[in-house]
Amino acid sequence: MKIVLILTKIKTMEALMRNLIILSTLFLIVSCSDDDAEELGNSAPTASNISILGNSKYGEAMTVSYAYADTENNIEGESKMQWYRADDIEGTNKIKINEATSATYTPRVADIARYLLVEITPIANAGTLQGNLVTSLYTAEVTSEVRKAYSAKSSNKIVVGFYPSWKTSLLPIADIKWNNLTHVNYSFAIPENDGNLNVEDLSNTSYFVSTAHANGVKAFFSIGGGTGSEGFISLSANETLRKKFVEHVEEYAYLNNYDGIDIDWEGWTNLGTFDADETRGLFYLLKDLKNALARHNIKISMDVFPTAWGGKHYTTEMFDYVDWVNIMAYDFEGGWSSAPANHASLSNANQALDYWGNIRGLPKNKTVLGVSFYGKDFTEPSNINDNTVINRAYRDILASNTAAHLSDNIGTIYYTGVQTIKDKVVIIANNNDYLGAMIWEIAQDTPDETKSLLTMMDKVLNP
Repeated sequence: MKIVLILTKIKTMEALMRNLIILSTLFLIVSCSDDDAEELGNSAPTASNISILGNSKYGEAMTVSYAYADTENNIEGESKMQWYRADDIEGTNKIKINEATSATYTPRVADIARYLLVEITPIANAGTLQGNLVTSLYTAEVTSEVRKAYSAKSSNKIVVGFYPSWKTSLLPIADIKWNNLTHVNYSFAIPENDGNLNVEDLSNTSYFVSTAHANGVKAFFSIGGGTGSEGFISLSANETLRKKFVEHVEEYAYLNNYDGIDIDWEGWTNLGTFDADETRGLFYLLKDLKNALARHNIKISMDVFPTAWGGKHYTTEMFDYVDWVNIMAYDFEGGWSSAPANHASLSNANQALDYWGNIRGLPKNKTVLGVSFYGKDFTEPSNINDNTVINRAYRDILASNTAAHLSDNIGTIYYTGVQTIKDKVVIIANNNDYLGAMIWEIAQDTPDETKSLLTMMDKVLNP
C-alpha cells in the first residue's frame, strides 16, 4: 500500500521532526502482516445487471441473471437470493416467499396476478466476503391458463344447496337438480390445527365442478361444518399457520376451478360464551382469504347461527370480507326443548332475518336465508331434554306418510312442508334487496317433483 505524505512549509527543525514521527507511526500501522494488508485493501464483491428470465406464467420456471464482480478477482461463493411477491410494480403488500432462495423459482398459485422481484446479496469466497444487497425490477404480472371458462346461468335470486360428500350414493352428482340451483357447496373440507386443508372427503371434486359448470351452476366447497370446524380455532390464532392455510385454500380452489368457498365455523370452544380471541381469529382469517381469493374472482360465503345466542361470535366487520352470509334459520328446537315444536318455522325465519338485518346490520344484498330439508322426531317422550331427538330427512318423512308435504308435522315429527317453504322464500322474492336462499341439504329432498321443496323454492325465486 502506498502512502503519500505532503509536507508544506516546514520552517523549523521541530516541525520537521514532528512530521517524521507521524510518518513513522503510519508506516508501522500499514507494515503489519501481509494478511492484514490484504484484508484492509480488499473491496467487497458486487452484483449488477440483474434481470429475471421467463414468461411470468404459473408453473413455468423463472431464472435470475446477473453479473458478479470482485476487484481482487475472488470467485463467487454462495450468493444469497430472496424472491418476493407484490400486488403491483410499486411494491404494494410486498411479501417474502420464504422457500424461494435460489436462482430459479417456479410461480405458484399465490403468485398469480402478482409481480415478482429478487434481492441478491453477492458473496465472495475470500477477502471481504459480503457485498451490498441489490434488487431487481419487478417482473410482468404472473398469469395462468389453468382455469376453464364456462357460461353461468342468470337468475333473479341465488339458490345455494349444500351437497354432503357422504351422500353421493343417495344422490349421485349427475342426479342433482342442477336446473333448480345457482350454487352448490360441496361439503366438507376440514381445517387442521397445523394450517393444512384436509380435502380427502371431496374425492369427486373434478367431476363435481365439471358437472356443475356444464349446467351453468357455480361450484363452491365448504370448509368446516359442526365439529369439523374446530381446527379453525388454532390455525386462525397464529399468523404463520393462518397464512399457510390461506395458501392451501387458494391453491385448491384455483387449481380445481371452484367459483368460491364457504366458511362454516360452528365449532367454537364454547358456543354459548363469546370469546374475543376466537372471533378475532375468524375476522383475520376472512380478511386474509379475501385478499388472496378476490384476485382470482373466487367468492367467499360464511354461515352464521340465526340468533344472538350463537350469532354473537360473528362481528359486523366480517361482512366486508364475504360476498354473502348464509343464515342457518333452523335448529331452534331440539333435545334441549321442554316440549316438541318445529325447529324451523316461518316465525323462526322472520326472527332470524330481523336479528341479522335490523339488529346486526347485515346488508340485505349479502343476506341469504337458510332453510332446512329435514325435520326433528320427538316421538319418544324420553327424547325431550336428553339431546337424543332424531333428525329425519324430508324424503324419509314422505316415505312413511305420502301426504306429509301438505303439513309441517306428522304427530311429533316436525319439519317444513311445501307451503311453509314457499312462504319463507316469498319473503326473499318480494324484497329485491335480499340476495337469495340456502338449503341444508339437497340430498334430503324428495325426487318427486310434485312434492319437492327445492322445486317450489326455484319456482318462487326464479320464476
